[in-house]
Amino acid sequence: MQSILSDINIQQIINFVTIVELHGFQAASDHLHMTQSAVSKSIGRLEETLGFPLFVKEHKGSRVFRDSMLTEQGQYLYKYWAPALNEIENAYRHIITVSENANRTINIAYASASNPDTYLWPLLEKIQEDHKDFCYNLESAYRSELIRGLLDESYDIIFVPDIEYYSINHTTMNYRYLAIDNVQVIVPRNSHLFDRDSLTIEDIRNEHFLIFEDGRSESPKLTFQRFCKSVDMNPPTTPLQKDGFNIANAYRTSSGLAFIDSYFRLEDTKNFKTIPLEGYYNGVLCVWRKNIHKKKLINQFLKYFPDLSDKTEGKKPLLQK
Repeated sequence: MQSILSDINIQQIINFVTIVELHGFQAASDHLHMTQSAVSKSIGRLEETLGFPLFVKEHKGSRVFRDSMLTEQGQYLYKYWAPALNEIENAYRHIITVSENANRTINIAYASASNPDTYLWPLLEKIQEDHKDFCYNLESAYRSELIRGLLDESYDIIFVPDIEYYSINHTTMNYRYLAIDNVQVIVPRNSHLFDRDSLTIEDIRNEHFLIFEDGRSESPKLTFQRFCKSVDMNPPTTPLQKDGFNIANAYRTSSGLAFIDSYFRLEDTKNFKTIPLEGYYNGVLCVWRKNIHKKKLINQFLKYFPDLSDKTEGKKPLLQK
């Protein structure tokens, strides 16, 4: 059903309300940055559409002048149009404010099996200390869900272990390390390596390995295979469909070594421990979209990332790119 107001535009209503509130056509035209002639023509077209005059017309000689005195119909319309126009403007201002606030907020997510206390919280606390207006939303999810969430723009930035490197689309995404440390090797209590303080490639070359997979990503297997190829190592392996929370349970019945990073949250370590692998590093990647509309905010965020050059000096990455 067509509205009886369909032939009226909002600028005409704005012009009408402004004339009344500023008590004159000239004052309204100055305020609206329009010529008085344009304002008068606008009101004329509005009155023509409505079918009745809004302002009293005064005859002076052969000419007709319009003043700011309202007709009875004009008074009635002003009574209801002025507050309605104010509500329309307020609603729009509200949406603009909400949108601006959203653009000042970074949506961050991290791998649910990692421990943000060791790498993420100190960074966020430092930024908020320097920028009181810095806002962020933070949540955790499975590694593969983080990648999908970044693609569908649920998240602006994600933090994943670097084994997810192979899940990153390098055409559409950027990445940087946030945290780096020695590769850690999970060693079960019944292993002859359990009492060691550190391990070398030669120590683990012929050991049995477990590859923990979550059933959603091939990245852990790819990372392990490429690393083994780079060091000419071909150990026996057993894939386990386990996430980080279930590693402790796996080591109740399974034995074998496994690669892990220092930022993994491990539960109940009585049946195993982690030992650093000499000469190799891995860690946590920060990943974001290249075409993100919050570039300024993201760049400000990235400036707080630590310099990790000393962490990689003299070491090789577990991740073979």
